[in-house]
Amino acid sequence: MNQSLTVRLNDPRYGGPQFVGKLFTEGLGRLPSPEEYKSYISVIEQKGCSVSVLGELAFRLFSQMDFAAYGLTAAESALAVYRAVLNRDPIASEVQQFKERLLKETAAAIAESFTAGKEFAALLPDIIKGPYYWGNNNSSLSPAETILKASDVQALLDGPELVIELPRGALVLVDQTIEVPAGKTLRTKDQPAHYIQKARLLRVANIPTPLVRVQKSGTLSHVWLDGNRSAYYTDPNGLLRGVNVETAGDGVHLTDNRINDATASTHLVGADYHKGAYIARNLLTCYATSHYPDVKGAWADGITHASTDSIIEDNEVADATDVGIIVFRYVSEDNAYPQTTIVRRNTVVNLGNSAYAGYDIDAWFGKGLVMNFVGNSFEDNAVWTSMKAHQHIVLSFAPLAWTGQEGATATGGRMINNYTPEGLYALAAAGIAVDGVDQYTIRGNQLNLFIGPWANESSGFSPRIISMNSANGLGELQGSYEDLPMHDAKGLFISSALGEPFASDELRHCTVADETYKE
Repeated sequence: MNQSLTVRLNDPRYGGPQFVGKLFTEGLGRLPSPEEYKSYISVIEQKGCSVSVLGELAFRLFSQMDFAAYGLTAAESALAVYRAVLNRDPIASEVQQFKERLLKETAAAIAESFTAGKEFAALLPDIIKGPYYWGNNNSSLSPAETILKASDVQALLDGPELVIELPRGALVLVDQTIEVPAGKTLRTKDQPAHYIQKARLLRVANIPTPLVRVQKSGTLSHVWLDGNRSAYYTDPNGLLRGVNVETAGDGVHLTDNRINDATASTHLVGADYHKGAYIARNLLTCYATSHYPDVKGAWADGITHASTDSIIEDNEVADATDVGIIVFRYVSEDNAYPQTTIVRRNTVVNLGNSAYAGYDIDAWFGKGLVMNFVGNSFEDNAVWTSMKAHQHIVLSFAPLAWTGQEGATATGGRMINNYTPEGLYALAAAGIAVDGVDQYTIRGNQLNLFIGPWANESSGFSPRIISMNSANGLGELQGSYEDLPMHDAKGLFISSALGEPFASDELRHCTVADETYKE
């Protein structure tokens, strides 16, 4: 480690990264590229996180040709601008006012004007400090003025057609699970690119069931799955743990969807006992979840996968608060069939909300068996954080950091050629960690890290760059490492008891480098 850096929580030079993230995910329906993120965040670092600077960035975002190219209607533009700048859905009267203003002003000018109002001023302290959680959704607003019930969609799916297309911009009020039958497809007509144009499946009942369950060889694509978590924070029964989408058979395809704010501890589930899922090009945002157990109903994964023989590729995950993408053991008779899922070319970022890990495997609930991950691989995935968020472990092959002696250990699996993009970094307590896995390959990963105080130091665990516990497994591990456990009788490296971020953090800079791994 060749330098240290002290970061003050309220330092305006580092404020606003989650605002930048929301500008892109809510305004353009995607994460910023590394170059875009660096460009936007450098403005804040140079000028400070102020109303005028954030207004400048809002104007810049909505002036982009990328935004105009979507061809949004006035009502769709209103929804995108309100969500990006004011962190909430508009109400009907605000949409009408936006339409009237568009006759004389640009969307970019309107977006900038929102930053000068009292509502934005009230958000600013939390934008600087981070995180600022998601605001209110509107269960009566459809930019297409088309509102359906879950039962309406289910009736279509239960009919003779194999492909059910929902109207662009339709709002579906989901108070019961929508089942996509075997071999059928549910999507938005014309398969639009921007999430605002996609049919929105909005949870309107706090019940512990998925928004959508997809049966064998079924497809869910080009829809917006909104878990509406922020609507249920104050429910006296708490969050009743409903995921947004779950697979329920072999050969399921989940592609090109927007998925956000599930009431469960994860957003997308590739369920046990199934094979051959294809999960690609989805945008998952977890802004309404929290890394801390006493805030907003606690944490959630982005993608949680326990099926095998699957591909998870080209997805974008923003601000997951448990793990960005986690692959669990595959349960089969006699533990004979391995977990062979490939996770590749995804991007996981934590800009305002912190997480326990970026990418992770877990042998949880293995009933004492050594779970087989031979053939599972995480490869060519990107990961970064801001100075306002951290990941306890960036790349985790350490199931025992989470469970201690409970559950099972694993054998096999690869983490190869994963990276932080050039000029970006990840704040972490550990860059790479192995504890409870044998016969693994961890090579070619390129990480730019700031190591900080997010290990469970009360139980005696220190932060580390690369850690491997040789007592329960050996494999091929890049670079020098510390031979240390991630658990002992006193506790676990990862502790859910860690509270809100410290007033200031002393961070130690380091890099993890290795030659590109080739077969």
